[in-house]
Amino acid sequence: MRHAKETGCRRRCYRKRGLILGPLANFVNLFNPQSIILGGAVPQVTKTFFLKSLSQALRYRAFHRSVSNLKLLVSHRVGQPGAVGVALVVAEQLSRQFCTSNYSD
Repeated sequence: MRHAKETGCRRRCYRKRGLILGPLANFVNLFNPQSIILGGAVPQVTKTFFLKSLSQALRYRAFHRSVSNLKLLVSHRVGQPGAVGVALVVAEQLSRQFCTSNYSD
């Protein structure tokens, strides 16, 4: 009985976390990405419950056109995938800035 209560509590908690991430809908509406890759322990451990509740929150809050083909993926990389993502964005921005300034001279 105790295990059932703990499991039910965990599921509710993970569902709630998925709903809290619903503000990703603003991101989806603005940028219309093809996919969102989630990292960290929570999505990896609770993939089914977490992704289902996040998907529901996005369908409820985002434009239908933006979420109709959106893929929610879970990264299986260990370490600091967020830092890697930020580094890639910075590198891309610097590359654009460098290339643009060289061609305009």
